[in-house]
Amino acid sequence: MKSIEQKIESVLNRRAPHRTVMNRDFSLNERDCLTSTEPIVRYIRLAMLEVDDEYTQRIKAAGENIKAFLGKHLSGVSFHYQGSILTNTHIRGNSDIDLLVLCEKFFSYAGDDIRRVLFSSYSPDFNDEKVARLQKVLSLPPYEGNAFVDLRNLRKESEMWLTQHYAKCDISQAKAIKVTEQHLHINVDVVIASLYDNVESIINEQKIEYRGVRVFNNSSTTSLGKIDYPFQQASLLNERSAQTHGRLKRMIRLLKTLKAEAQENIGFSSFDIYSLCYALPTTLYCNADYLQLVPILTNFFANILIDSQKREKLRSVDGREKIFTDASKIREAEKLFCELLDLNTRIQER
Repeated sequence: MKSIEQKIESVLNRRAPHRTVMNRDFSLNERDCLTSTEPIVRYIRLAMLEVDDEYTQRIKAAGENIKAFLGKHLSGVSFHYQGSILTNTHIRGNSDIDLLVLCEKFFSYAGDDIRRVLFSSYSPDFNDEKVARLQKVLSLPPYEGNAFVDLRNLRKESEMWLTQHYAKCDISQAKAIKVTEQHLHINVDVVIASLYDNVESIINEQKIEYRGVRVFNNSSTTSLGKIDYPFQQASLLNERSAQTHGRLKRMIRLLKTLKAEAQENIGFSSFDIYSLCYALPTTLYCNADYLQLVPILTNFFANILIDSQKREKLRSVDGREKIFTDASKIREAEKLFCELLDLNTRIQER
């Protein structure tokens, strides 16, 4: 098992993998964390600290370079980002960035839900303007093209241009084209997708933070892809973290760091970590300092694992998905909890 000093070194290397190449010293924020005399305190503060803006901007610049290149060659598309960069919860100075290439030829929508709202006696009390938006979408003529073929062709066209221009371009993955922006040493996952609207997004004027996306799976023969809401998740996390003066994101980065530092692989995803931390009542931590956040998070995590009813109620940030869907997810969560518990024990023994 790594010592705390070794873990500190690991965190620093993860935060700034090109520190030597860029000929830069510790940032002011890192220096502040490293002034603590106790190694355990230095480690916790570093684990909770956001990646320096210089590195985050490099990651975003890599995405913008790929976006600009594809924008010159593709038509009928729009671009958006998804993932930890949207919430500044990445813990690596060279994190991958997900670039969504959205097909603008069509969008799909929750027709049955719209009809239920418009024609059921139990429909929500929407005003005339919201009802009109729903009626407008429902009255749209059927798309005359083939949505699946459009996405497949967009994937093929993207592969063609990217492989011609970038030396390192992996097209073997089902859901993403993995491109290395070699000048900046950053990997960009180019993800083909289409937009999806539910009742909520339609009544909110189809603003992007409410819209869902369906990621195209290149190994599929018919499906448009599973519906996710990455923009809404990012918006909710950013809002909650702002309300708690950044404390939510500190806990997220801590758990992601503990997972990265663990000796064994832990199958508790970033999505799961977001959901767990988001479910923690803000009243328990809104005034806590960085050291106090650890036992607060530890106790909450323990209660989730012990109490099956609480576990059953735990949902994703947007409330649409259960987190603990089977026993294997519980086992993986327990692995991460053990890392957190060990850290909490070290704090209590200091």
